[in-house]
Amino acid sequence: MTIKHVADFFEVVKEDKSLQRLIQLAPDVDSIAKIAQERDFKFTSKELQSHLEKTTEPDLGVELNPGLGNRLHLHPR
Repeated sequence: MTIKHVADFFEVVKEDKSLQRLIQLAPDVDSIAKIAQERDFKFTSKELQSHLEKTTEPDLGVELNPGLGNRLHLHPR
């Protein structure tokens, strides 16, 4: 159930610019987990770390910074 909470948190992050900024400025996983817990998401920093380790790099970029995530539809020159 807590992995679902992590996924739910990142869905909220995708839509909330101020939350995106807080996540970008967070120095570590513990800080991100604390930000999430302050918003009533129920997961620990260990559970967050586990989610991040299982997430591919392009997906992680989209989760942590949706505005600057990889643009898979663009072709490199």
